[in-house]
Amino acid sequence: MKVEEIDIDSKLKNKLIEQNIFSLYPPQEEAIRKGLLDSKNLVVAIPTASGKTLIAIFAMFSALINNPGCKVIYLAPLRALASEKYNDIKE
Repeated sequence: MKVEEIDIDSKLKNKLIEQNIFSLYPPQEEAIRKGLLDSKNLVVAIPTASGKTLIAIFAMFSALINNPGCKVIYLAPLRALASEKYNDIKE
């Protein structure tokens, strides 16, 4: 699935394309097909570097857009990783 085909906010879509993310990995596609963007609860258990962070970003943005005023939490196992992801997501 190409990023351009995903029904997400245009700002997020443009940011992904800016970062040279043009298509999704199979687990990311599957998460979207299973209702990720429709606020379905999912448990994602996939190997390192297979796209969990982008799945989390989609879930966070979906929650924020569909539920104005809500808050989201992103947890990471390492402080340095959490800080890096915070800076990435903040943009």
